[in-house]
Amino acid sequence: MAASRDDRRRAHRGTDFLASAGDAVRALIGGFVMQIGPTCAGEDRLLYVEIVSPPTGYTTRVLYVSPRQRPGVTMDAGAAIGRAQDLAARCPGGMTNRIHVEFTGRRGARLAPLRC
Repeated sequence: MAASRDDRRRAHRGTDFLASAGDAVRALIGGFVMQIGPTCAGEDRLLYVEIVSPPTGYTTRVLYVSPRQRPGVTMDAGAAIGRAQDLAARCPGGMTNRIHVEFTGRRGARLAPLRC
């Protein structure tokens, strides 16, 4: 069951993995960087990287990453996409350092990253 926030008005639609600030973050799938952006409206420091694999139809979005790549870059699975950001510095006392991974299939169905 996914964790919930905001009194269950918004579901936690991914998997969190503990990461220390500065840890290398690697691509789960080969493909191209579709976009890089803020994790939420009004937040310009905490970023995500989205990678799309046209042959498989998979998309992965990794949050809390200082990107090393830019949109349009093609990369292999396992290639470095950036470094884990320091959430504890951004949200003192409220967030454990981690990355958040969302993985979707061909028709937009949410998939568990550890099962793919």
